[in-house]
Amino acid sequence: MLNAARLLSAARAACLQHWQRRDGRSRRRADGGRGGAAAAARGAASSATSSDAHQPPCHYEVLGLARGASREQIKRAIRQLARQWHPDVNPSPAANERFQAISIAFEVLSDEGEREQYDAMHRGSSSSGATRSSSSSSAGGGSAGRAPSERPPPDIHARLQLDFREAALGARRSVDVIVEDACCNCGGSGAAPGSMPPPCEMCKGRGEITKRQRLGALNAFNHETGYCDFHVCCPICGGRGYQVAHPCGCCGGAGLAAQPRRVAVRVPPGAEDGGRLRLAGEGDVARVGGPRGGLVLELHVLQEASIWRSGLDLHSQLAVPLWDAALGGTATVHTLRGTASLAIPPGTQHGAVLSLAAAGVEREGAGRGQHHFEVLVELPRQVSSAEVALLQRLAELQRWRGGARSRRQGEAG
Repeated sequence: MLNAARLLSAARAACLQHWQRRDGRSRRRADGGRGGAAAAARGAASSATSSDAHQPPCHYEVLGLARGASREQIKRAIRQLARQWHPDVNPSPAANERFQAISIAFEVLSDEGEREQYDAMHRGSSSSGATRSSSSSSAGGGSAGRAPSERPPPDIHARLQLDFREAALGARRSVDVIVEDACCNCGGSGAAPGSMPPPCEMCKGRGEITKRQRLGALNAFNHETGYCDFHVCCPICGGRGYQVAHPCGCCGGAGLAAQPRRVAVRVPPGAEDGGRLRLAGEGDVARVGGPRGGLVLELHVLQEASIWRSGLDLHSQLAVPLWDAALGGTATVHTLRGTASLAIPPGTQHGAVLSLAAAGVEREGAGRGQHHFEVLVELPRQVSSAEVALLQRLAELQRWRGGARSRRQGEAG
């Protein structure tokens, strides 16, 4: 049975032999003179119809892995596949070719730098993992890969003021911002209305140019030559495909102009002061065919004097008459969602906290908090003679109860 170290060593050796044979064939073709050039021309003429057949396999598919596979998963896959396809243990005629493909895939994906470059070339490709271009391959044999689409513009920022209730319960608002949008005068073309801008001389109207890059032997996208063609945005026309000879008088040829925009906003429940809310696709428009940028709203919540917030819980003060605090009862309290009845137990002390469940702030996925009320026992400011008599009688009862309690404690001692 082959151990792991031997499997990895064999994989590297097979990969090296594979590339040495490839380089030898490339040199022989290069030394063929005019005959070799004619053969290359015939190969280039047929490449448009047979490019899919010669497209190198996706390294991830060769190893049976997803694109986000970890280094440990890659090592585990090469061990399992090498045990299955190594020529020393598999006499099948296809084993040698399959093992070479496994070895090449491992060499590319096991190196962090080469894997990153390989992923960059294949990003946005078809499900097979092969990067294809709408144009045919170049005469040198390199495969062309489309450059990724333009990134969205940077986010723009605005301030949104909410009252306490809107922030706690959520609300639907609108905000007015200034964004860069297509010029109304030229429709975003940048050219004066009625003019016909000529095609760009550099990109011939395509909006992009092709650049060739030679890659290392083990991370080459095209296994025949080690070259890869990249399509990048044309530096002359900026990706438009044409040159503005007569610029628009409103935008100066940019195609974009600052314009007011009203954006509908859904504020989720539980928004906090100082929080941020990002709205994708509501910012500046991209200059060349890309997605709109985002709008980031910085939230400012107005505070209230009678209620304050701690997370999802709310806090208020509740004045309770002396009689209700002593005898118990109910009080009508104000909450975010209207009025509610709060039970006051007999003997409630000054400073006690009574709570209403599920009466606080609600947040999506986190439930709803409580509303806590701090009791402030109110003493009467003016009392009648009858009330004075009752209070004096109550005081005598309290003193009598205190004296009786003291006598019992003395007798017990």
